[in-house]
Amino acid sequence: MTALTEQDWGRIFAKAWSDPGFRAAYEKDPRSAVREHAASLGLDPDAKFSFPDKPSNMSDEHAKDIAEGKATIHPMYCC
Repeated sequence: MTALTEQDWGRIFAKAWSDPGFRAAYEKDPRSAVREHAASLGLDPDAKFSFPDKPSNMSDEHAKDIAEGKATIHPMYCC
């Protein structure tokens, strides 16, 4: 099983941002929505998620604040 890359996840996020139907499916059942969309892109639908490194311009404190819901993440961090 090959892990989905940051680029693959960027495509999935962009699909959710641009397709209300996909976003609704994702919000209802994220695993199924991602598997189905990944397969439609020719990706391994059973691929594991691999976490990218924390962006170099994000402090550990900011990452903790995001994790605790005290701050939000800018979309450019994710893709």
